[in-house]
Amino acid sequence: MATVGAFNATKFRFLIGSDTFVNEKGCTLRIEGDKIPTTSKDSEGWDEFIGGLKRWSGSGTAIFCFTPGTGKTGATTMIEEFLTGDRLATAKFTTGVTGEKEITGTIFMDSIEIKAEMETAMEVSFSFTGSGKPILATI
Repeated sequence: MATVGAFNATKFRFLIGSDTFVNEKGCTLRIEGDKIPTTSKDSEGWDEFIGGLKRWSGSGTAIFCFTPGTGKTGATTMIEEFLTGDRLATAKFTTGVTGEKEITGTIFMDSIEIKAEMETAMEVSFSFTGSGKPILATI
């Protein structure tokens, strides 16, 4: 059943394909659009615009894990794709709760950063740019 009102962001997950990103600490999804100025002498001193190109992108952080386990993906999968693949993957942002909305689309991996400081858990952060139109659907 879909959540009514505000919900705990811990439910909102980032997936690569159908695999949950293991040890995820947080993720960000940005959807932006350009505006094209159409201000003219008829605008009576007010700016006017029409919609232009749209884009989506995002980022995330997780505790680094070499072996994520069945049904999960992690930094090593992203690193392998980054080094040997075309850096394209299917991503999903979802709570996994029936009746709620999720966003799915193709992403182009822009960067991966691994942070390993003394006496702390290793972390990985990543950023991506959406390729094409994302799909908003009900689970």
